[in-house]
Amino acid sequence: MVMTKIEIRKKLSIYCDTFSFLPTLVFATSLLLGFYTLYWLQKQIFSIIIFLSSLLLITCIVITVKVFNRKKRTSKKLFIFLITILLGFVFSSVAYIHFLYYNIPILSLAKTKNIIKITASLDKDATPKGSKYYVTTAKVTKCECKDGSVYTCKGIITLFIPKILVQQNYMGGSTIQKNVELSLFCKGSVIEAEGYFSEKERNVPILHSNAKFFVKKNSTIKFMQFTSPVYSYRIHARFYINRLLYGWEKAGYLLQALLTANRDFVPKEDLSAFRNAGLSHILALSGMHLAIISGLSAFFASMFFNRKYLKLIILLVSGLFLFFAGASPSLNRAFMMLSTIAVARLISVKANLLGVLAFTFSVHIILIPQDAVTLSFILSYGALFGILVFSSSIHYFFSIFTPDAINISISASLGATLFTFPIIAFSIGQISLIGIVSTCIISPLISIFIILGIVSIAISMAIPSLYSFFGMILNVLYEIIISSTRFFSAFPILRFEGNTIRLFLAFLPVFLGFSIVLTQKLSSKKRTGHLNLR
Repeated sequence: MVMTKIEIRKKLSIYCDTFSFLPTLVFATSLLLGFYTLYWLQKQIFSIIIFLSSLLLITCIVITVKVFNRKKRTSKKLFIFLITILLGFVFSSVAYIHFLYYNIPILSLAKTKNIIKITASLDKDATPKGSKYYVTTAKVTKCECKDGSVYTCKGIITLFIPKILVQQNYMGGSTIQKNVELSLFCKGSVIEAEGYFSEKERNVPILHSNAKFFVKKNSTIKFMQFTSPVYSYRIHARFYINRLLYGWEKAGYLLQALLTANRDFVPKEDLSAFRNAGLSHILALSGMHLAIISGLSAFFASMFFNRKYLKLIILLVSGLFLFFAGASPSLNRAFMMLSTIAVARLISVKANLLGVLAFTFSVHIILIPQDAVTLSFILSYGALFGILVFSSSIHYFFSIFTPDAINISISASLGATLFTFPIIAFSIGQISLIGIVSTCIISPLISIFIILGIVSIAISMAIPSLYSFFGMILNVLYEIIISSTRFFSAFPILRFEGNTIRLFLAFLPVFLGFSIVLTQKLSSKKRTGHLNLR
């Protein structure tokens, strides 16, 4: 049977009238596809493809408006849908250009192979990289060559600092004198160091990697100043709190990792236990930590302020924590989402969490595109997307035989695991399935540990005589946490390295997640239909 043009238009009209979408989600999806395609291909010619695709989309929009001009409502929906996709691709190009600008090679008259000393301001806190080095990014301002000539420089480098040079400044017994700056490799420090650029950067710069400068092990590091007094206050605050936590030994080391992302003193066997138990995400600063901080600030602020100012205080305290702990992709994501939801509530706008996640993703990738190529960024957004999309459907089926208090934790943990399963399989090569259960048990204990730790720090600073007492309590809780973690770490680990079939099977959990969602939707519709018949 051949359909007439009028019947075809009616069918299309019915389809388009029932079609609905979140513009932020559509925009974020096209932005994601555009940015990662550009990053993957790494070719300038792809800019031409983007441009031609944009022209094609514009043509489609014109044709759509022409064809559906009699159905104004329909044409408007399609027009907005296509415009949203177009804008997503345009902004993906903007984000990629920003990313290239961040990774631009060093601009200087000096040849990198002749440079033996640099002056640079650290852009991030130094973090461990392998067993020999700490790594950070730095903005170079000056360099010195072998012949003694000095040149001005401009650009961002990846700075590799020998482990011994970093950790000798972290000793618990270290002190500072008046008017003497701290020698810590933290964001905002301006240093002068001797070293050399790696062989690859001596002649040809790499497109997606900052030039790598290796500081010599016997180099005399000169800490010159801070880029801002604010960074000086931050470093001093971190120093004093780290010294205080150092006295609480193992409990203090774990608390140091949870509050400042500094895992230097956490025993290797403990870090290994967290990793094998599927609990590495707990040690990474993320939304859980920000939620605890904002919850504590809301609790104490509610005693002095009304609800009108409460959200502003939560944002202020959360921002201070982000600044103190140091920005990371997961922490940036959590703070952006918190800010978006807070602003939406202040202006009395109902926030859809999936829409907020998509909006945050878009803003994050445009403003800080260098985060987008890190595993932490991908896992952070992937885990939360899995929770928002899968957990409610999982909760629906588990509610039959699982108490709600337990069901919420299991559903969230399982939702995050289902979506991030292939990401972990491809990037890390192994996954701990027991992590679904261990997260539900250890996460509440870690939350209590963090809250108790923050309260202990505050009281110990006010009443030093209670310092040892709180240390004893924290160490008891620490032993409970680490014993439970070691128990879960003994379970088998699923490995995917070098196995193509297993890597293919790694996508099955994602399909399972969407199947659960589809089944739940159909089940809900049938149940609603039965109720209507009655």
